[in-house]
Amino acid sequence: MKRLLSIVLAVVMVLGLSSCTVKLSTTNTPGGIPEITENTVQVPEVTTSGELTLEDRMEQKTTIELIRADVSGDSYIAPAKDIETHLWGYIDLNGKWVIKPQYRTASEFTGDYACVSDVYGDYIFIDRSGEVLLDQVSGIAVASASHFSEGLASVKLGVDFVQQMTYIDEDGDSVFNLGKLPLAKGVSYKTSKYVELATPFRNGYALVMRTTNATLDSEGISALECAYIIDEDGDVYAALPQGLDVSEYGFDENMRVVVRAENGLFGLADAEGEVIVSPAYLHLLYCEDGLYLACAQNGFWGFIDKDGQAVIDFKYNDAMPFSEGRAAVSNGTAWGFINVDGDLVIPYIYDDVKALRTVDSGSEENNGAFCCGVAVVKAGRYWGVIDKTGGILFAAEAEDCPITSISNGYISFEYSGGCGVFTTEGRLVLVPEFENIGEYR
Repeated sequence: MKRLLSIVLAVVMVLGLSSCTVKLSTTNTPGGIPEITENTVQVPEVTTSGELTLEDRMEQKTTIELIRADVSGDSYIAPAKDIETHLWGYIDLNGKWVIKPQYRTASEFTGDYACVSDVYGDYIFIDRSGEVLLDQVSGIAVASASHFSEGLASVKLGVDFVQQMTYIDEDGDSVFNLGKLPLAKGVSYKTSKYVELATPFRNGYALVMRTTNATLDSEGISALECAYIIDEDGDVYAALPQGLDVSEYGFDENMRVVVRAENGLFGLADAEGEVIVSPAYLHLLYCEDGLYLACAQNGFWGFIDKDGQAVIDFKYNDAMPFSEGRAAVSNGTAWGFINVDGDLVIPYIYDDVKALRTVDSGSEENNGAFCCGVAVVKAGRYWGVIDKTGGILFAAEAEDCPITSISNGYISFEYSGGCGVFTTEGRLVLVPEFENIGEYR
């Protein structure tokens, strides 16, 4: 991230954040500050791809007109790690602490709530003013927690060496006793009080699975155990076939859940507990537009619909889920982008693509490449930010990708232990004076 930091240092120490055109040169002046010429001419955009290599065009885009972003109308806040105390708090877009650094960990806000852990490792729900909404359930410390979904959140309570999982409402009250779930005949339970899976609710339904001796011993799911589908009253609505493990992220927008069989292959089940797509894939990830990224047993990637029908052929050596109508795919030597019709809309020209966007109903593995209209790609020595046509917005020379997250038009970037913020247009928001910065929400 040397070149991006060079922008920041130059602005802060030389020009006092005034607008200028900056050439991000690999050869810095003494003291590590790059040479800056205020009248540097911006290199014109190359329209014929054969005139210059992609890496050359990336290098051209390290020359940018640096302008301070106007953030006056946005009230987003982001988790940030203080570079001195190494504790987390929350900052606004001016870099001011809205909630002072005091937490061991801190997540992004989902609506009006965020989950943090205190210096003792106990989890707490807070609001946007930092007020503690929940730190115990029935007098028991919260060991970990998910975000609220449809007014409910699953939490783990620190009980002996086993952690009891339950659901709470926004008042912090336990809403039903998951210990009343049916016991499977022939399954060995250390206790009937605990569940080891409690997914977020979607359309009034969630999936839960009781803790067995097999799961406690890290031997996996007992072949006789099953996942139960519950409603918002905690009543069992349906059960999945025995021996299927289910995704901890629960139902997706199709009201399907990814399931894994004992042989390690993945399929899909519906909200009635029926297996709709037999477990036959090495990997299966939900993405947008109702599609699933799947890896066939021959190692090639493609996309299927909720009923298991192939929508885009299994012909890619690697791929990422769709986000904002684009999916990054690899032909084995380079990366490009396809649309939802399977058309190659950005050619195979990139050495690498950064996965940034987390689908709401999925895990971090479900990250796609496009967020807020941009993606982050690598060509040779350069990491660049591109639009949906492949046009390069700006770039920086760096060995590792310097961009950590993109949300609501703001890009968090890091350099040598420091983290700052740009907009997706390349305008400066915050200099890299924090140890880490999460997503602005």
